[in-house]
Parts: sequence; structure tokens; C-alpha cells
Amino acid sequence: MSFDASQYVKSKWLHGSDLPLGQVVTLTIKEATEHTFDDGSTRPVIRFYELDQSLALNKTQTASLIGLFGTNAGDWIAQRVELMATPSNYAGKPTVLIRRAAATGPTINGQPVVTQP
Repeated sequence: MSFDASQYVKSKWLHGSDLPLGQVVTLTIKEATEHTFDDGSTRPVIRFYELDQSLALNKTQTASLIGLFGTNAGDWIAQRVELMATPSNYAGKPTVLIRRAAATGPTINGQPVVTQP
């Protein structure tokens, strides 16, 4: 019997190492919440329609989303973003770069129409 064992080691959190280095992945934001971690810190978290993993945002990623869509995290819902793993000097691990995805598909009042997959 053969199966993909990687599902047993995948974190619930999306990391740069989960993305192909230097390649763009386009995703749709499903939910934006706050999460309190075991160390007591609270960070914004976004979930995507296309992935099971969530992205806990760092300050740079949060600032990118604020710059793109505003300070109200509710306005981030249904927005298409491009994620890309980029080399980082921080701890020597790839980090996730966030930018606005090119507009594709139907929109209502300039906002993407998202149908659940």
C-alpha cells in the first residue's frame, strides 16, 4: 500500500518552506482572525479557500495587507493575493511575501466574487 506520508508532518501554519521558492501562488482570503499563541502573543491570521494551512502574519505581512486593503481586516475577505517564498536573512529560512493578485474573474463593485471550491 502506498500513500503520501507528508500529510502527517505538515504544520497547520503556512511557512515559506511550504511554498516553492521564487514561484508565485495565488490564493483567496477566506477569513482574517486573531490567534493567541502558547507564549501569550497575539497575531493576525489569515485562512485561504485553497489551502488547509493558515498564515500567521508578521508585522511586514500585516503592513502589506493594510497597504493593499485597509486596516479593517474584514475588508481582506475574498481578496486575491499572491504569496511567494523569498530568501530571508532572518533565521536563514524562507519568508512569505504578500502582494495583490492581478484581477481575474467576475467582480461586484470592484471586489472579487468568490465561490467556495
